[in-house]
Amino acid sequence: MKNIVRDVINRVYIKKDHDYFKHKANSVLELPEKLYQISKNNTKVVGGKDGSGEVSVDWYIHFPKVIKGEFSALFTTVLKISKIIPIFYIQHEFAVENRDEKKIEPKLEGFSGQPYSIAQFDMHNSLVECLGNLDYVELSYSEMNEVISGISIPQETRIFGEQMTVETALFRDVYDLCSAEEA
Repeated sequence: MKNIVRDVINRVYIKKDHDYFKHKANSVLELPEKLYQISKNNTKVVGGKDGSGEVSVDWYIHFPKVIKGEFSALFTTVLKISKIIPIFYIQHEFAVENRDEKKIEPKLEGFSGQPYSIAQFDMHNSLVECLGNLDYVELSYSEMNEVISGISIPQETRIFGEQMTVETALFRDVYDLCSAEEA
C-alpha cells in the first residue's frame, strides 16, 4: 500500500479524523482545463460533475463505436479521482455484440486496468501525464481492491461488500460522514 494511502486511512478510520474527510469531500476539485477538454479526438465525456459531499469525481469517456463487417464493439474509459487525497484510477471497458445464435447475453463485456484499444491507450497516457503533473498518483486495480484489515464497513452500507478496500475507504462515503448531522 502506498504511504499516502496508508497515512490518510490511518488518519480518517483509525484516528477518526472525520472532519478532515468531510472537509475534503465538501471541497471543489480544482483540475486543469486540459482535463476538461479531454473530449477531443472524437470522444464523448459523461460525468465529471463535482458535487458537495462527493468523495470522488468520475468521468466516463466513450469512444466511437467500432464496426468492421459483422463485428461491432464499444470502448469506454472510466477515470475516478478521489477528493480525499490526490489519487486516481483508470478503468478500461469494452462491450462486443455477441453474434452466437445460442447466446445467453446480447453483449460480451469486460473491464481492466489495461487498455483494449489504441485510443484507450493514448487516452490513458494523456490522463496519467496530465494528473501526474499535478502530483496525483495512479492506483492499479489491485491497489484499489486491497483489503484494509481491522476496519469494517457498517452493516447498512454493505452493498459494496463486508471488507473495507482502498476504493471504499477513499472513493466512497461508506460511513455516511458527509450527510451526518452536526452535533
